[in-house]
Amino acid sequence: MTEYQAGLLLRGFAEGFFVGPYRILDRLGSGKMAGVYKAQHELGQVFALKVLPPSSAKDPKMLARFVRESGLAIQLNHPNVVRGFQLGESNGLHYFAMEFLSGETLKETLKKTKMTPGDAARVAYQVLKGLQHLHEKELVHRDIKPENQMLVGKTDSAKIEASKATV
Repeated sequence: MTEYQAGLLLRGFAEGFFVGPYRILDRLGSGKMAGVYKAQHELGQVFALKVLPPSSAKDPKMLARFVRESGLAIQLNHPNVVRGFQLGESNGLHYFAMEFLSGETLKETLKKTKMTPGDAARVAYQVLKGLQHLHEKELVHRDIKPENQMLVGKTDSAKIEASKATV
């Protein structure tokens, strides 16, 4: 049992451990549209699972936007864009499984350390490569900000290895 799951039980919630074939391990955060969780597929692989709250799913426009954006994200395949894998629904919960990234957001990194001009240029270049891929697919990322840029690999001031834009 994870700390997140124990917290749910202590607050009286005995459900919410599973969404379809995914076991919820931890809450990673929340965006404007959905909560994001670290989840393990029944076959063992770990994913980031974006879950649309039931209250939002009742709004036909919100649900359509969630489904449309998730479906488009599944079509993307670029080293600087987070991969999307599965869009689904289970017991009224709509979810989107994405690549789980180990690392920290650009915002978290900037809070801890001053980035060198070289690192800043590398990150900006990688973000722009990801955005170029979206442009080539005739898509627009409507929420570009440091908390939506994941730095994977080394994140110390010596070298920023890679940046991925989250959708």
